[in-house]
Parts: sequence; C-alpha cells; structure tokens
Amino acid sequence: PASNGNEPKCEELPDGTVVLSSRVGGGRYFNLFKFSDNTYTTGTWGQVANSTTVRDGSGGTNGEIYKVKAIRKEDGQICDVMLQSIPAGPGRSNVTVWYKEMDYTTAYTPAEFAADWKVGKQVSQKGSAYSTMHLQADGRIGFFFEEEPGEYCMVYIPYTLEDLTDNKYILYTVNSTITDAKIGTFYASEAMQIPAGVKAYVATEDNIENGIITMTRLEGIIPAHTGAVLRGEANTYNFIPSISYGTPVDGNMLVGHEADNSKDIEGTRVNIPTDATIYVLASDEEGVKFYKKSQAFTVKNNKAYLQVPNSTGQQTIKYSTRFADEIDEEGEGNGTTGVEMTTDNSQQTTVIFDLTGRRVENPTKGVYVINGRKVVIK
Repeated sequence: PASNGNEPKCEELPDGTVVLSSRVGGGRYFNLFKFSDNTYTTGTWGQVANSTTVRDGSGGTNGEIYKVKAIRKEDGQICDVMLQSIPAGPGRSNVTVWYKEMDYTTAYTPAEFAADWKVGKQVSQKGSAYSTMHLQADGRIGFFFEEEPGEYCMVYIPYTLEDLTDNKYILYTVNSTITDAKIGTFYASEAMQIPAGVKAYVATEDNIENGIITMTRLEGIIPAHTGAVLRGEANTYNFIPSISYGTPVDGNMLVGHEADNSKDIEGTRVNIPTDATIYVLASDEEGVKFYKKSQAFTVKNNKAYLQVPNSTGQQTIKYSTRFADEIDEEGEGNGTTGVEMTTDNSQQTTVIFDLTGRRVENPTKGVYVINGRKVVIK
C-alpha cells in the first residue's frame, strides 16, 4: 500500500476505513483501505499519495496519526479531526502537528485525504525527531517526542485540542444533568468516561423477569452508541471521551440520539415502532416514572429512552425497574430504588407548530416548534 515508505502508522475512520500514514523523504505517504462489504472482511487499498501540505523537512522521520472527536468552535459543529506529527525541518528539527477536519459527506481518495492539511502547532523549536500522541483520561492529548540535547531526550507535554489546532477546535464532551430526583439518561456516539459521583446502568432484554427489568451497572465507561440510565446527586456532569472503548452491551433496550451540531439542534423526532413499546423517563407529582409513548415524540440530544421489543413476549405486562447492584442476597431490592413504568399517557401531549405559527399534525422534514422548543426533523 505504500511502496518506498516505511514505519507506517494506522488509524480507523468512523466508517471503518483504515488510514495508513507512512514515513517518506520530503513528505508523508497516505493511503486508504476501504472495505467492500458490511462484514468488514474484504476490501482494497487505494493509490498511495504523497502529501503536499504535510511536509517532512528531515528527509523521512516517523510520526503519529491520530483521530479526535471534536467540536468546531466557530459554529458548534461536531466533527472528527485528524492530527499528524512529524519534524518540519530543516533536518530532524521543529516537530510540528498538522490537522485536517474530516467531511464524511466526501468519499475521500488517498490524494484528497493527503491534501489541505493545516499547521496546528510547532511543538519543538530545536532538534527533534520521532513523536507519538494519545488522548488522556483528563481530556488532554499527551504528546511524547524526542528532542535535543543528546540522542535524544524524551519529552512529554500535555496539550488541549485547541493548542494543537490553532484554537479552532475543542474536544468533544457532553454535559448531562441529573435532576433533583437523582436520575437521568445518557447517550453518546463515542465511548465516554463515567464521572465521579455518577452510576450508569443499561437495561438488556435478557434481564426481564415477571415484568421487572433489572438494570445492570456499567463500570468506568459507557460504550459508544449505548443508552444508559444515570443515578447520582442533582448536578450537571461533564462526560469526556474514554481512552478505551469499553465492552459493547448486547441487547440493550436503552436507545438514544445525538445531533450533528452541538448547539443548534435540540432533539430529533422519533416515530413509534410496530415491533416494540417505548417508555420515556419523566416526572409528575408522584415522582419519576418511565411513561409509555403511544405517538411520535422528540428525544433531546444525548438522552435515551427505553424501547422494549415485542419479541420479549412480555409487552402486555406493566413493567417496573430495579438496579442490580442494590439487590440483596434474597433477590430483594426493588423498593424505593426502582423506577415505576406506567401506561398513563398524561406526560405525552405534544404540540407542534411550523415557523409561521400554524399547528402541524403530521410534520415532515424541516424545522418546527415542538412543546416550545425548536427542533429539526430529518
């Protein structure tokens, strides 16, 4: 995939495409391996391209390529940013980080991927060579590289994403609020660390018995694309990306949504499926419950709802929930820690208007005001 290149590094894009970044004199080789089937078993490499914007002034030195989920500061757009480090030169000196925002509406060729990188930060101002980087648990990017004096000293510097992208991007994080009822829901497209003081739970199909859904606790990480119930003291908590993926959860019935833009879109419209029953966490004068939804509704960004498949064979039962880590040896533990589920629809009145103020019964694609909030329906 990169003849005459050496010491390659690889990174995976969200669609599964594998990026190869290889050392080569005077530049940087890039190539893309694209899978040809949805099982990710077969595919082909493209035609290797030498970047005209990532310039290696050393004549060929190893560096790092790294993908970071980000928010564009200019408009709040959620995106992925690629980072590439090598010496800018002359010779092995002036290690620098370049960056490139990925546009996933574009089916990149290797040549297109290799083009239009921007200088983000010159990390070293003297003799310097090999480098690597990785996201840390504190949300900063640990940068580790060789630098003079000697042959060489190893230098570690933690940077924010803003530091490395000329103040254009910040690390993608999610703020999630737990209410006074000490419960909430969560969803994100990236694996996220569970903050101190928060417990996170999933609800799987194999943990339903006699109408009771027993929610099991996640440890440390909420995997990507995993809905969860949160418990903790009332507060707004900051979730930052995890340095590991976590363990995927099979059969999780908590489903969520995340918009493409962190500022402008407050939720998405969800239609009621024919093969499942949906419950949404809400509160009334009796407390917090999972309320059954019988008509389309809006789920807010980074929130989750409970979707119980009819295939469980228990859809006619009035469900309740409990938390597995609070069940004693006799199997008791529902008590006040569980969350009741009800078929009462009093919480689901939805009023929809278009931007001219006219009431809409069956909205199509566009921008609407739903229960007082502006919502984009895709």
